[in-house]
Amino acid sequence: MALAKHKTTITIGDGGLNNSNHIGDYIILYGVSFDSTANPAYSEKKYAFYWGLSATSDPTVSGAEVVKITIETSDSANTIANKTNSAIGVHFTNSSFADNVVTVENTYVGNVSDSESGTASNITVANTVSGTGSFVSNVKYPENNAMYFIEGDKLAILSQVDSSGNQNTTARKSLKAIQENLVEGLMIQYYAEPNSVTAITDSLDIDNALELSVVDYVKKCLYMDKAGKTADPNVMQASMAMATKHERNFKEAIQRYGVRKKDKTGGSRVVKVPNLV
Repeated sequence: MALAKHKTTITIGDGGLNNSNHIGDYIILYGVSFDSTANPAYSEKKYAFYWGLSATSDPTVSGAEVVKITIETSDSANTIANKTNSAIGVHFTNSSFADNVVTVENTYVGNVSDSESGTASNITVANTVSGTGSFVSNVKYPENNAMYFIEGDKLAILSQVDSSGNQNTTARKSLKAIQENLVEGLMIQYYAEPNSVTAITDSLDIDNALELSVVDYVKKCLYMDKAGKTADPNVMQASMAMATKHERNFKEAIQRYGVRKKDKTGGSRVVKVPNLV
C-alpha cells in the first residue's frame, strides 16, 4: 500500500484571536521526527503552537514543544494565518496558507495522533489526511517470516505473518503479500557466490562467456603438474611453455577484458560501414 503523510488544515475565524481574551490559546499538531542515531529513527513529535503578544508567557503543555506565534490584537484573521504559517513552516516543511486557512502536511510519512484544537476558540482544526506507516514493526524477526522473488523488473515480497505479527492461517494462506507498512526502507540480503563444484560431472555456475577461460586455467594447472612430475627436461620445458601460454590466455580474458570478448548481452557495439566511394 502507498504510505501517506498526515495533513491538517487550520482555519482562523474572524473575531477570534484578535480579541485579547484569546491570547495564549494553543493548538496541538503531531509531526514525525527523524533522528538517524535513534532506533527507530522515526517517531511522533508533539507541538503546541500558541498565539501571544510579545510579553505573553509560554503555556505549559505536557509532552509538547511549545512554539510561540507573536501577533497583535489588531491583526486580522488573514494576517494571523500568515504568521501562523510562518511559525509552523519552521517545523513542518510542507506548510502553506490561503486567505485565513493554513494547510500543514507532515515532512515524513507515518501514522501520528490527530491534530487538536487545544484551548483555541473560533479556530477549526481538521485532519484531512491520516498518516500511514508504523514506526516500529510488529514482526520481531522479519528475516524468518518473509521471502521475496524477482520477476523481470518487479519485486514481490511475501510474509508468513499478518500486520499484527500473527501467523497467517491455513496452509494455502501461509505466504501472502506483506501487510507491513514500510517507513524506514527495506533491506534485502542475497548471496551471489556461485555454487561449489564437488564432482567432475558438475556444471560450472558461471556465465557461459567465461567457460573457455576456465578451460585455460585448468590446462595451465595440468601442464604445471606434468612439468613438476617428469624427469625429462625436454618434457618439463615444453609443459612449462604450454602452462605459461594458457595462463596468459586466462589472465587476458579475465583480468584484462573480463567477459567483454564473448559477452552476448553487455558492452557497446559499433557497426563500421565500408567506404563505397
